Amino acid sequence: MYAFRRLLLVVFIAGSLLVPFFASAYGISFGGRVVDMNFCVNGAIQFTVLPAGKFPITYLWTPLVRHNYLSPTPTKPPVFGEQILGFALPAPTFCLGPGKYPHQYFGLPVQYERSSYDI
Repeated sequence: MYAFRRLLLVVFIAGSLLVPFFASAYGISFGGRVVDMNFCVNGAIQFTVLPAGKFPITYLWTPLVRHNYLSPTPTKPPVFGEQILGFALPAPTFCLGPGKYPHQYFGLPVQYERSSYDI
């Protein structure tokens, strides 16, 4: 009986520690105005978002980005100056810019994204 209570307590503690991961959808939420854009060779777009009152952060949009978890259609690329909301993975990635000597653009890959034009 004591082992069952201990197992139940361990499962409860482990479950309560995992709740923040599920609540954030395994990503970092972001939002703000798009202030800079760079295009990559593979079709990705590196863009910088300026949130209210904080420093700007760069993200990578790819053609695989969706509107939400259930949407089968991809989102449209971000546009300079629009307001954008979304989730990004916490693992930085990079893409290569066009040209003879390509430049590497770094950013957080976007999972889901909605813009002010979609409303």
